[in-house]
Amino acid sequence: MRTGRSMTTLVLALSVLLPASLSAGAPHAVVDAAPVVSIDPEVETLERRMIRVVAESSDALVRLRTGGCGVIISPEGLVLTAAHCVPRRGRTTVLLEDGRSFTATSLGKEDLQDFAMLRIEGCEDPLPYVPMGRSATLQEGQVVLNLAYPGPPPAGHAGVPILRLGRIVDPLVASRENGQWVGMIRTTAAMEPGDSGGPLLDLDGRVIGINSRIEVALDRNYHVPVDAVLANWKTLIDGAGAFSAANTSIERIGLTLDDELPDRLNRGAHIAELDPDGLAEEAGLLPGDVVTGINGRSIRSPEDLESRLRRSINRHQGHPMRLRIDRAGEHVEVDLSMIERGDRASDAEAFASAKGAVETHFADATRNAAASVVRVRSSVDGVSKGVLGLVVGEGLVVSKGTRVGASPRVVIEGGLSIDAEVAAEDMAHDLVLLVVDGLDAPPAEFEPGDLEVGSLLASVRGPNDEPVSGVLATDEFKSRARLLIGIQFRNGTSMTVEDLMDGFPAQAAGIEAGDRIVAMDGRPTPDRDSLRRFMRTVEIGQTIRINTERDGLELSFSLTPQFEQRERSGGHAADRVPGGVSARATGFERVFGHDCILRPEEVGGPVVDTHGRVIGLNIARSTRTHALAVPAEVVLGFIRDALPTLEQVGTAP
Repeated sequence: MRTGRSMTTLVLALSVLLPASLSAGAPHAVVDAAPVVSIDPEVETLERRMIRVVAESSDALVRLRTGGCGVIISPEGLVLTAAHCVPRRGRTTVLLEDGRSFTATSLGKEDLQDFAMLRIEGCEDPLPYVPMGRSATLQEGQVVLNLAYPGPPPAGHAGVPILRLGRIVDPLVASRENGQWVGMIRTTAAMEPGDSGGPLLDLDGRVIGINSRIEVALDRNYHVPVDAVLANWKTLIDGAGAFSAANTSIERIGLTLDDELPDRLNRGAHIAELDPDGLAEEAGLLPGDVVTGINGRSIRSPEDLESRLRRSINRHQGHPMRLRIDRAGEHVEVDLSMIERGDRASDAEAFASAKGAVETHFADATRNAAASVVRVRSSVDGVSKGVLGLVVGEGLVVSKGTRVGASPRVVIEGGLSIDAEVAAEDMAHDLVLLVVDGLDAPPAEFEPGDLEVGSLLASVRGPNDEPVSGVLATDEFKSRARLLIGIQFRNGTSMTVEDLMDGFPAQAAGIEAGDRIVAMDGRPTPDRDSLRRFMRTVEIGQTIRINTERDGLELSFSLTPQFEQRERSGGHAADRVPGGVSARATGFERVFGHDCILRPEEVGGPVVDTHGRVIGLNIARSTRTHALAVPAEVVLGFIRDALPTLEQVGTAP
């Protein structure tokens, strides 16, 4: 390591930045630091409302063991979900956040519009639930929240629910499903596989939509409007099984048509009778009326009206349809709603997006932290790559370890490039500490905090770039890694090695094609399931022993499984992430999630709360929907533990 000046000076400069609670020998503790900046009242109100919605809704979120999510919407256990999440056999297990699990039976589902109802069985006590809202009153730009369980379910429990903040791009957009057009809510509240069936919530904590599908662009997330569910409520809870919303809705309209037309008309649909309990009578239609148009389109015949009604019901999802009526020669217009009056909720105040206020606030709140951000360039596996770094002391920078390779250089404002060397690493959190002689930049001041899910935060994407804002999406958790040894087996259940992956530990250790795996760390592995169960217990950096049989001899090999490092790609829209995800996107001992959209080269920078405090270091763009960050307390602990090493280097002759 180069030591152009005394490393003891670096240590003393760094020690000043560490809170007393994180000095060597002191226990880790949460520091309640004074705010750096004041919070805009509009921003503070938004944050408080989101925190409350998450706290009141999380208990009612369920994961379906067969895939996808749902939300409990009544204390008796009615669960709203997406139709494509409901298994054909009609029963599944639902997992609650508190660890309970129940059998749920499918009542009814509408495959085209993609909504379904389940009923939880065997629970005598009232269940937590989220009230239903209305989607007809939604407005463009309105703030919404997506709360769900993305990814495959872990064994035995629901997992970690993840929150995503967004706004409505279009309250009702026509989306093509199975060759037909249906109405959907389009938002920026990003989704990925596993989110299907989860609730889209407004800032009053009401269900306004159900997660359905995505496209590649991050602002193309589609949700079933809850009004489509309300319009078919009775059919759903009556246990109708699979049904067509258009067919059942036309029946509920209560119209009897015939081919008779007054002499003054040569086209239209004549209303012969009305069902006294139907929606048509409720809307104000009368026997003898002739429907001549719907939503601006002319009607030629009764068959034409039925066809138009069917298409409008699918597209407009509970929004009123405007009928043009000829009534005894007078032209009138009638709004026909598919929601019965008893089902209607009063229009709630539409909360305009606070996007501008949040962006203005964080432009100020991140200013100090941004001054401590640098760019780091190096060669990773022979490819030049960049990442952010954060100055944490005189000549010291912390960054993402697997994004820093050979011959690292720190690039500061003005394009000046300075040689750097690795001083310490933390594999469990993918952190690296760099020593940079001649670096003159203000150090960041980490402040461990105790934020609640739903709290607003921002990520600095570069020294001179605008910050990107989002929400705290999860509490702190352990991100499990997919560790690989690089063995490919023959088809079937055989434990005989067919091939070895180039550059992976098994090949380097000397295992060969044709070897039969018999034990892992002394535990017999008679089949693939036993091998998978063992690999799930392996920790990051752990060395394991593999026993094989080769030509009648038993051999033993020691190796350390490595992370699966790959850029996600594939046919599903969630795998085609604009900008890609981090090569090491999982496998961190202690992280929290947020929904700030970052590129892999934009990690390594600070996460800042509304007070301007640095609460963590971005460590991975994990998926389409969220990023992961190492908490400030962990970063400070890593730096503290590196101090003795730096002192030894500084005092060496």
